[in-house]
Amino acid sequence: MIRKQHRYVSDIDLFLQGFDRSTPLSLSQQAEIKKHQSIFEKRDRTTRVQSPALRPVIWEGF
Repeated sequence: MIRKQHRYVSDIDLFLQGFDRSTPLSLSQQAEIKKHQSIFEKRDRTTRVQSPALRPVIWEGF
């Protein structure tokens, strides 16, 4: 039975990883990272839940 290599990385992938490490980010890449960091921060930040007494009742006068 032939064992399958699970952690194989091709020569092209190794080259691209080295290129990515040695090359600075472009302005558009920096802007993209900044945009997504802002999105993640807003998504992951917990908000304080209002108590039921302070929450407005939507159907109160219906």
